[in-house]
Amino acid sequence: MAILVLTGSLKHYDWGSRDALPRLTGRAPAERPEAELWFGAHVDGPARVQAALDAEPTFAAADLASAIASDPPRWLGAAVARRFGARLPFLVKLLAAERPLSLQAHPSAAQAAAGFAREEAAAVPRTARERCYRDASHKPELVIALGPFDALAGFRAVTETASWLAQLGSGGAPSLVELRAPLAASADGAGLRAALTWAFGLDEGRRRQVVEELGAAARRVPAGAPLARAARWIALLAGRHPGDPGVVGAALLEQRALGPGSALFLPAGSLHAYLAGLAVEVMASSDNVLRGGLTTKHIDVPELLGVLDFDAPAPPLLSPSPAVGPGALPGEVEWRTSAAEFQVSRLALRGELEHSASGPELWVPVAGELTLTSPGGAASRVAPGEGAFVAPGHRLRATGSATVFRARVPDA
Repeated sequence: MAILVLTGSLKHYDWGSRDALPRLTGRAPAERPEAELWFGAHVDGPARVQAALDAEPTFAAADLASAIASDPPRWLGAAVARRFGARLPFLVKLLAAERPLSLQAHPSAAQAAAGFAREEAAAVPRTARERCYRDASHKPELVIALGPFDALAGFRAVTETASWLAQLGSGGAPSLVELRAPLAASADGAGLRAALTWAFGLDEGRRRQVVEELGAAARRVPAGAPLARAARWIALLAGRHPGDPGVVGAALLEQRALGPGSALFLPAGSLHAYLAGLAVEVMASSDNVLRGGLTTKHIDVPELLGVLDFDAPAPPLLSPSPAVGPGALPGEVEWRTSAAEFQVSRLALRGELEHSASGPELWVPVAGELTLTSPGGAASRVAPGEGAFVAPGHRLRATGSATVFRARVPDA
């Protein structure tokens, strides 16, 4: 067995920040945006192995995916390998958004399997821009703010949105009267589906008119008015994405302002867009994203509409609770979700602790200094921006003063 010290896989998406991740990792601002740092074994960005503590002399895996593929029961544990196959079932990311991300949702397990099989049968290359399903997995995800973090997540109550659109349209915006009509006619998921379908079905000229009117109405909302923060974001999106019906979709969503430690759990079919901030994101190990706008990436509106759950309530903000149960560590807090693939906690390490992993674990420090020592006496510092994979059955000693996020498989 071994403890693998990891370097994350860095993603340079255009919505990323040039200074958030460098600041967290103690580096100078970057020359181009740094959006995500992946710690996991996903094929599109496996974490690289810096050091392997207590590994046998023949160990030669360059990344976490290769290590796991060499002997899945050893690195995952027999029970996890039986449940999820020869792959790490979760992925941990540090996410740094300076600009809003795309309007998007993720498929259910059944939808992902069917979509993947359909695109495989059609011989769509897995790296193709137009590919929607890059793997056969669903992607429930938990995002935990490390500082101020803004998001749009889940549909706002239909009656509240209809009332808000009526107020926005009172200043002279006939397009908003049309958008409001299906919501006034059906105060449930059917009204939301009809409103979103109407917006996506407009021709280019009408789309531009609707988005212009929506943006202008949002800019007229005074500070302190109901939904003023949401209006500010809609005005920004309308200015940045003229003629994009994704702005209309954004206007139907709940605006969430997260503080440090606040979290959102997004199940399948939940329409959302992250707007700005630094966060830890943990998800099932998948890259299946259906986009509807606010992006230069591939958009597939029919596929998005097919996976959306228009009747689900908007996801609530989650706060951490003291960690309980087998494997809980002293002073640890956790965010409880329904995900079968991952369990997420945060440890405020002050001094020293001993721990034995019952299943595969990823440790990702975000502040302070952390040193991990193996039973054989090998030690390595793990700095913010790095991570550590702990194999099941392996015992470690952690020392230092650090804030560490820990991801593992529930009940492993």
